[in-house]
Amino acid sequence: MSDDTDIVFHLAALFANQNSVEHPEADLMTNGLGTLRLLDAAGAAGVGTFVYASSSCVYGSQPGVLDEEDAPGELDTPYAITKYVGELYCDYFARQSRSMEVVKVRYFNVYGPGELPGRYRNVIPNFASLALAGEALPITGTGAESRDFTFVDDAVEGTILASVRGRSGAVYNLGTGTETTIKSLAETIIRIAGSSSEIVFKPKRAWDGIDERRSSRSVASDELGYMPSTALEDGLTETVEWLRSMLGG
Repeated sequence: MSDDTDIVFHLAALFANQNSVEHPEADLMTNGLGTLRLLDAAGAAGVGTFVYASSSCVYGSQPGVLDEEDAPGELDTPYAITKYVGELYCDYFARQSRSMEVVKVRYFNVYGPGELPGRYRNVIPNFASLALAGEALPITGTGAESRDFTFVDDAVEGTILASVRGRSGAVYNLGTGTETTIKSLAETIIRIAGSSSEIVFKPKRAWDGIDERRSSRSVASDELGYMPSTALEDGLTETVEWLRSMLGG
């Protein structure tokens, strides 16, 4: 790490929940020890600001609107555990460092162009690729489960704002404050893709007990000026069209 580095954005992780369930030791080494090593190296290099990308997973299965003052809930996967461990290491360095500011952001279901489908990837690229291929979209659960989906451009803007306006030791939710059910998400993607795909329902995964998740972004709005501006329909359209171009559909 260069001694003239002003800001470090720590976005790397072993992603995500299912991967961590199957490979918990690799998850710990990457998300836990990797974060500690980066913080240590950044402090030694005289970095001015360290921004840590955490996850809404640290809230566990708590219902209702989630704000930064809510304590972590029951953590359901090694990924959720190690992302919170990373936050605790950030808190330690924020207290101990006299020169490096340490800021945390919690991403809520970020999606958008740039993410290809895959076994451990998010629901949106996987749904979109299936819809473009005319294959069935599997929902693990009833479809009434909801998430707060955040377009990548808005997440990037919030992360940059945190690096220049964030308080050392603070954590900021980067979400939209809006819930979307998984069934509605699947239906919207099928329509945007112009697909004849059907929706099929499968049993919930053993670790997934979260029925709803929605962010409060009041602190990020007040302190950072964070204002996500991409409507879900627009973000999904851009994502589906990008994926269509990548898959040659």
